[in-house]
Amino acid sequence: MSTEPEFDQFAKDYEDVLDRATQIGGEESGYFASYKVDIVHDRIGGDGQDLRILDFGCGVGQSIPYLAGRFPKAEILGTDVSSQSIAVAEARHGPLAHFTPYEDGDPLPYADASVDVAFTACVFHHIPQAEHAAVLAEVRRVLKPGGTFFVFEHNPLNPLTMKVVNDCPFDENAVLIRAPELRRRLEHAGFEEVRARFCLFVPGQLRWLRPLESVLTWCPAGAQYYVQGRRGASSTTSQLQSV
Repeated sequence: MSTEPEFDQFAKDYEDVLDRATQIGGEESGYFASYKVDIVHDRIGGDGQDLRILDFGCGVGQSIPYLAGRFPKAEILGTDVSSQSIAVAEARHGPLAHFTPYEDGDPLPYADASVDVAFTACVFHHIPQAEHAAVLAEVRRVLKPGGTFFVFEHNPLNPLTMKVVNDCPFDENAVLIRAPELRRRLEHAGFEEVRARFCLFVPGQLRWLRPLESVLTWCPAGAQYYVQGRRGASSTTSQLQSV
């Protein structure tokens, strides 16, 4: 997600800019998109049969091929306030997802309780913090009872992350959020079973050590983290596994 016109100007070369900013980590930007989707799949499981998955703040659709690959039977949705980014996403990944722009501050363009899983990748640090409660309420509104929200964010406690953010042109106005604070915001918005886990500990140069990352999710040293919460339900209509 992005604030117009800030991200409109980066839409056509977004991935090139991101690759330059993240090269210090020894990986291209596609890796950082794919590992997030891998985590979501690990938490949910299955092939996405009968699921609707929303990429909130999808930008140019960098996560879309990975979502479609991991959940081949799901209906994938993408939305963003940057109309130029949506146009690029549609051109690149149109067959894989349904893309819908929306105006900043408007309701999300989906019906109440119509989405099983909502996913957002490093979006909230671009949204003014005074608007977080309203945005979280909107995401919760479109989730089905029992549906799950995954929020991935940069960890401001990690010096490598701060280097990448400081070098990235479209992060110029970013305000990073610590994991405990984002967890509290989801709880205040009415999400249940809210948990924060850290990830992305090992740079590309040491990728052979990555199997160890699964036992480090408690450690606040990861380059990124994610907060997972569930919309409560008196009866569960979602097909997600218990987490």
